[in-house]
This record gives sequence, C-alpha cells and structure tokens, in this order.
Amino acid sequence: LAILRTPGKEVRIALGGALVVGLTLLCGSGDYNGAGMDEKELASLREEIAKPCSGTTSGFGMANVNERIRMNFGPSYGLYLESQKDVGTTVTVTIPAQPLEEKTNEEADHAQTS
Repeated sequence: LAILRTPGKEVRIALGGALVVGLTLLCGSGDYNGAGMDEKELASLREEIAKPCSGTTSGFGMANVNERIRMNFGPSYGLYLESQKDVGTTVTVTIPAQPLEEKTNEEADHAQTS
C-alpha cells in the first residue's frame, strides 16, 4: 500500500498480484479517495491507450506501456482500465506468467560484481 499526499488530499494505491490460468495479473488501484473518471472520460482514455503511441493525443505514457506489453507478449496482454467518478480508478496489467529461471553460480557471481 502506498499513500500519496498532495495538498488537501490523500490517495492510497494498493498493489496486488494473482496467477490466473497462466497469466499474471498485477493490479494497481487508486480506489481510495480517488477522483475517478466518468464513462465518457474512461471510454476516451481506453480508446487512446489502444492506439500506437504515435497516434495518441492523451494518455501517452499509458499508451506506451500498453504498446510495449503487446509488442512483447501479443494482443491478449496489456492494460485494462476501470473507473468510477469520485471513487477511483483501477489499472490492471496483464502479462504472461513465466517460470523463474535459476541462475548458475557463475551468473550469480557476475550479478554481484556488476
């Protein structure tokens, strides 16, 4: 849980993860005291982040992350937004689960000296 403080407002962001049928879901949530978006704003942002970065007029950072995830893992993966005005916004990042690779002793030694 992260707490961000701006003058006159406190926003709480909770992060969680779950393994679901071969996918890793990482959720970032600003549901606590967030401004949120109405349906029109949400639809507009969803549309913007679905475009290639070069074609966006807003949400460039999110479009960039979404595009990179999809370039690396395919169109089934990326960012999904949910929001409610005056409640908050939840961003879900969906990426494929990958097994943890065990390092050899030589790789571990090299990582410690780098």
